[in-house]
Amino acid sequence: MLLQVSNLTTDLPTREGYFRAVDGVSFSVQAGEVYGLLGESGCGKSVTALSLMRLLGPRARASGQVVLEGEDLLQLSEAEMRAARGARIALIPQSPFTALDPAHRIGDQVSEAIRVHDGAAGARRRGLLRCEDRRSVVWRRAVELLAGVGITEPEEAAEHYPHEFSGGMCQRAVIATALAGSPRMLIADEPTTALDVTVQRGIVRLLDRLRRELGLAIVVISHDFALLAEFSDRAAVLYAGHVVERASTETLLRSPLHPYTQALLACVPDLDGQVAPTPIPGNVPPRYDRLAGCRFSERCPHARAECRGEVPKLRTVGPEHSVRCILYDAVE
Repeated sequence: MLLQVSNLTTDLPTREGYFRAVDGVSFSVQAGEVYGLLGESGCGKSVTALSLMRLLGPRARASGQVVLEGEDLLQLSEAEMRAARGARIALIPQSPFTALDPAHRIGDQVSEAIRVHDGAAGARRRGLLRCEDRRSVVWRRAVELLAGVGITEPEEAAEHYPHEFSGGMCQRAVIATALAGSPRMLIADEPTTALDVTVQRGIVRLLDRLRRELGLAIVVISHDFALLAEFSDRAAVLYAGHVVERASTETLLRSPLHPYTQALLACVPDLDGQVAPTPIPGNVPPRYDRLAGCRFSERCPHARAECRGEVPKLRTVGPEHSVRCILYDAVE
């Protein structure tokens, strides 16, 4: 197992005290696998990603275990974690437009990531580049990375600034930057947000090709079932900081059990126009850590009085299929 996340809990500072944004999240990712984290905005998906990377700031508190290649990232010193970021596990941020610095050329930004992870020295060892000054070596490697993510005329593109790129090209440049340290795992936070449908498919195909060619494992965060259906092998559905269902993506699509998973699927438009999408009433509660019982109970059509008592346990109900719902408490 490449990544094993066990009972991850993250508390964030607020004016009203600490807020438990992620509450006991567990999942595992195998080498070469794509694992999805699905849910509405405000359910804790991005906080989970930033917790894995330890990028939430000094006042945030994360506990549990995040074991990558046998080593718990939460136990590393800050210096050790800085060395691990990018070189072992890398993040593709949610917005490519804000992830890139508008004041620097694309090539300079990819080159900076290469220098941080000593990519030039690695290139020399592999015999890809010959004796040249370090700056030229790094720049050439940056151009190679841009070409590798499908940017046409990469030598010219490296000289451009982010505002000269389209949204899809910016996303490809961000992916190239994430690959600069040759990580084993990528975390892609909403990688197709704000892109048109054609560009979205190109980004998904790119990530899938990189997974196959480089042997990457990818954790992809999304609210889009269609994206995960096309791209991921297994997935966990998050609601209000809890994992409410966990299974193969095919099982979640064919046989969803949790009322929240079922409601998410009901929101997906029918391409034949036969069935209108059904919105989920209400919103994710802003301070869900203060709720008793099932956190979806206020929006659930099957809620009973006991749902507002104790928090349901995550029960195993089938091969690699778990669900957190009182309706399945009798199933083991």
